[in-house]
Amino acid sequence: MAAPLHNHNGPGLGYSDLEAVQPGLEVYPSGPGVPPHGYDGNHKQVLWAETDPASHPIAHDLHNSGKIVYSPPLGDGDKIAFSHMPEDGEGLQPVPPVPPPPPPPTICGIRRKVFWILVGAAALIIIAAAVGGGVGGSIASRSAAQAATGSNSAGDSENTGNSTSPGNSTNPGNSTNPGNSTVSNPAPFQNLSIAALYYMDTRDVNQYRVYTQWKEWNGTQIVESAWNSDGQLWKVEPVTKAGVDAIKQGTPIAAMTGYPHTNTSLDLVKNVYYLQPAGQLIVRQSPTGVEQSVWGEDYSEMGFYGLSDDGTLFSYWYQDLGTRDLIIAVFYQEFGENSLAIAKYVDKGDSDPVPWEKTSHSIAIQNGSPIVAAPAGLGTEMILYIGGTDGKLKQLQYNLNSSSLGDPFNTGIDLSPKTPLCVTVEDNRKLFPQNAIPECARNRDNFMTHNLLFATADRRNLTLYSWNCSSGFVNQDSRIANLLKPNRTYLGLASTDVGRLPLDNQRVYVMFDQGAGPQVEEWEFPSWKLLGEVPINLS
Repeated sequence: MAAPLHNHNGPGLGYSDLEAVQPGLEVYPSGPGVPPHGYDGNHKQVLWAETDPASHPIAHDLHNSGKIVYSPPLGDGDKIAFSHMPEDGEGLQPVPPVPPPPPPPTICGIRRKVFWILVGAAALIIIAAAVGGGVGGSIASRSAAQAATGSNSAGDSENTGNSTSPGNSTNPGNSTNPGNSTVSNPAPFQNLSIAALYYMDTRDVNQYRVYTQWKEWNGTQIVESAWNSDGQLWKVEPVTKAGVDAIKQGTPIAAMTGYPHTNTSLDLVKNVYYLQPAGQLIVRQSPTGVEQSVWGEDYSEMGFYGLSDDGTLFSYWYQDLGTRDLIIAVFYQEFGENSLAIAKYVDKGDSDPVPWEKTSHSIAIQNGSPIVAAPAGLGTEMILYIGGTDGKLKQLQYNLNSSSLGDPFNTGIDLSPKTPLCVTVEDNRKLFPQNAIPECARNRDNFMTHNLLFATADRRNLTLYSWNCSSGFVNQDSRIANLLKPNRTYLGLASTDVGRLPLDNQRVYVMFDQGAGPQVEEWEFPSWKLLGEVPINLS
């Protein structure tokens, strides 16, 4: 099977890249079996907090030890009268027969009484159908709005004025406050997704890309908003072709970038993943051959993978330029299943690439679970974040090379289905003096601090938690307080560079609706500074 990347020209730098996307797969041909679960002794997850007087504040453990219509019978209007005869029967003439009563009046050949009964019954049926259709349409409309905002039977409240406090809800993912006012959801924009990436080109120019579904075409195109440090102006161009490419309305989007075959003499390529209407996974790549601005056709292998209706999408590009190892991974909720599936492409450089293979894991996840991940350090160890069936955020350890997936750890933080979620990373070692770095962070595979940014259940606010091996989960809402604005509905979140070292030039892209349709802001990380607005509409 052909490798999923094409050859290009030009030198540059290598790195791995992750895109977490904020809205299950079935392989029609048989795939590999399910690997054993649990982590081996070399990759145990650190679930403790180390106390040090000079260390980062220690977090408390947040997990909870917590009509039938009928016609009436006809009347007896037709009676027969017989002549009266004397008993002896002599000399008397028979009494003339009583003339029959006139026939009852009819309408269209049907007796008036019966006619009007039938008319009344028909009217009742028509009225009932109209009422039922109106109620059904209302329910369907409300369900669509709820699904678009991440609500379902185990998810958000219909009232968008309500909020969920992470880690404190007694009914996970379904906290409501009847006292709050009800705000109508801007339904047409609730199911949008967003992805982003960053790279430095061969001229050492910083390049930023944001991918969205274009609203003006009713979601029929994926568009790219591009900015570079030379021109310093945003430019919006299509990735797909209007009227040609079939795209699912409200598709999740993922993006990543890297060197084909871990070969730095080739041009960096960009991969963008999205869904067709039936849920099949599609990928577009640019550049294609020598055509720098052309997005190539999808890989046929991807079409065998299908996501659940509410499934989200996450992709990760890992490469080691020293060993020439390349691993591309796509994470999703399997079609028809509330479980996690991971599809991988592996190219070791010194051997033939391993074609795309899917592994189904028995880890149960909520329908529409957000999925993000970030590296724990320099190697193939990663930390995966998903929503559990109990409505809580789960943390799992995952190894890209071995496909080993650890047991889920319950963080106790509330996370509703289809919640916008992204992750950024910092070097944990920079938070401590050199002689006070926690022992767990001295490991090259475990020194990252993860910053999880996600929307509250009502989509009216954002909340931030940090995690590292020494401090556990710590609420960091104060770091983003000045960026939050009233009267917003947060639609999507995307981040860049979680797989790149050094951890420079990171960005967070925030999609929201403030009454005029979807807009996107660019935030700088780790300073959490607003840089400006990103255009997302084609001219």
